[in-house]
Amino acid sequence: YDYKALEQLQKSDDLTKIHALRTAMQNKKQVALKNYRSSNSDKITDRKVEPFGFQPDYRAVWCYEHESNCCKQFKLARINEIEFINRNWENEKLHQMPFTDAFRISAPKPIGKIEATLSLKAYNLLVEEFPLTREFIKKEEKGYRLDIPIAGYQGIGRFVMGLPGEIEVLATKGFKDFLREERKKEVK
Repeated sequence: YDYKALEQLQKSDDLTKIHALRTAMQNKKQVALKNYRSSNSDKITDRKVEPFGFQPDYRAVWCYEHESNCCKQFKLARINEIEFINRNWENEKLHQMPFTDAFRISAPKPIGKIEATLSLKAYNLLVEEFPLTREFIKKEEKGYRLDIPIAGYQGIGRFVMGLPGEIEVLATKGFKDFLREERKKEVK
């Protein structure tokens, strides 16, 4: 366990979930994630999985999901409960963690880097909400500079759009285009 990361978790059932998932990993057992609330499918379902790794902040677990036959990231906050299944892992050779950026977005590899300047307010909120970004920020004479690899625009995009006037995006063109399209959606 990474006790520093665990200290940041609220005294909720997250620690119980982490312990159950860690036990399943150590014993190479399958579990059911009961009543998992998926934002992607917009459904609440049980998921039969083989858990094999945590995100560095312990807010999500990497699992091989039997229904989709692929590895996915499941957020602990969206799991109602964990039920042990009396079955060993069947797909250990397929257990792989893709690149996951500091905004908890994953892809087979980074799609690029984002460069931006941050106000003090943006810096504070960024490192509080996404502590893994800290290593990608440098103090400058006026503010802070972010230079970070990303797996997708959604995570950082939500953050940038939530702080108008506090962040100046320097690169990339693709990210600037993404933000422009997202702002159009706001008006509709």
